[in-house]
Amino acid sequence: MRKAEEFAIKRERVRALLDARDLEALVLVSEANLAWLSCGPDDDADLARVAGGRGRIWMETEGGVAALIVTREAVHLWAENIEFPRLTRDEFTGLPFEPLVQDWRRSDLGRAITGVIGAGRGTIAYDLQIPVTTSLANARFLGAEIAALRASLTPREIARYRWLGERSATIAREVCETIAPGWTEAAIHAELTGRLAALGIDNAVPIVTCDGRMWIDRHGLYADNTLERYAMLVLCARKWGLTACLTRLVHFGAPPVDLLDRHAATLRITRAVNDATRPGARLADIFTKTLLPAYAAEGFPDEPALHHQGGSTGYSGRDARVTDRTAGTVQPDQAFAWNPSITGTKAEETIVAGEAGPTILTADPGWPLDGATGLPLILAR
Repeated sequence: MRKAEEFAIKRERVRALLDARDLEALVLVSEANLAWLSCGPDDDADLARVAGGRGRIWMETEGGVAALIVTREAVHLWAENIEFPRLTRDEFTGLPFEPLVQDWRRSDLGRAITGVIGAGRGTIAYDLQIPVTTSLANARFLGAEIAALRASLTPREIARYRWLGERSATIAREVCETIAPGWTEAAIHAELTGRLAALGIDNAVPIVTCDGRMWIDRHGLYADNTLERYAMLVLCARKWGLTACLTRLVHFGAPPVDLLDRHAATLRITRAVNDATRPGARLADIFTKTLLPAYAAEGFPDEPALHHQGGSTGYSGRDARVTDRTAGTVQPDQAFAWNPSITGTKAEETIVAGEAGPTILTADPGWPLDGATGLPLILAR
């Protein structure tokens, strides 16, 4: 599949939403949606190059420094004059975006939208609160419906997602093979993010947790603690908007038998929920009919209450954190990252749902795998 073909598929999905909701235009501001519609690198690009699909300057914000205004006739790329040359040269390339450039001193996305569709002409929808000074009548927020457009990945997306997952998993292993007792969590995090950044990969969750904290903190952000024997490294590695989530565990010396037993149970739960993630399966059913019974069968029925169990991903860390109340079904070729955990251990891979079963995007043949589930063991060093 070529970039133009991927863009054509996505543009038709947007047009279908315009028709279904009787909209004049769809305005995409969030980094996830900008990256999705910009379709990643050019066809001949080296996937290891740093630039591509980045719409933000301030990393703390969901929105960026650009917007895509999509009508039935065209896709307009709006940005201030500060950003436009870089965006069109490095980030959003190879697609027929119509330029909309404004002087930063007078920039107003609302005015740009009005210039595209005409004043008072029809309804628009947007994915984030639009930063405008000009009033926009008939504007409606459709965040969830816009996110649903991203659910089924194209073959070209899956190809670069696999590259991202495999490179991220390799880097996680290399870091686990490099660190040693005496390293601080902060130093481990720096080693991990530095290696990722060299490939233009960001890490959205700075989780590095060592030793005793593994039995207390499910989301242990890196701190000043020093590694003694046991560490957990978590990645939500992001490039071109795609997010590859994985967890790796390393232990210096033989892990205690109880820890090995807990991790083996966690892997069996993970394998069960991964296998249940098939197109058409109800998300709530996966939670109630597969995940909860799997915990109970392993003798840990209370553990799901102590940490969220993951869910759908792709252009977000989790589009949905699945519970017994989550609506919707698994879509064909949709990405998921389930993360079952039993106190002291955790498992997490990014998969793509298929009729024949899941494809693991974060697989690493260099990591020791459990023979029964095919999932990563605790690396013993």
